[in-house]
Amino acid sequence: MTNEYKFLPSMEQYACIVDLLSCSGRFEEAMDFINRMALEPDRGIWALFACCLQNSSECQTC
Repeated sequence: MTNEYKFLPSMEQYACIVDLLSCSGRFEEAMDFINRMALEPDRGIWALFACCLQNSSECQTC
């Protein structure tokens, strides 16, 4: 996204993508996305991913 559109997503936007991927069961894609983020993943990203792994409905952000 950064190279193609000259746009750096915010951490909140990254979190939405992680939420969509991981909570739909696409854990490998979510992990790959986290590893390729332009920003360093924060605790919130990892917590969101972990909540979705545990299938917790309390952690949805988007």
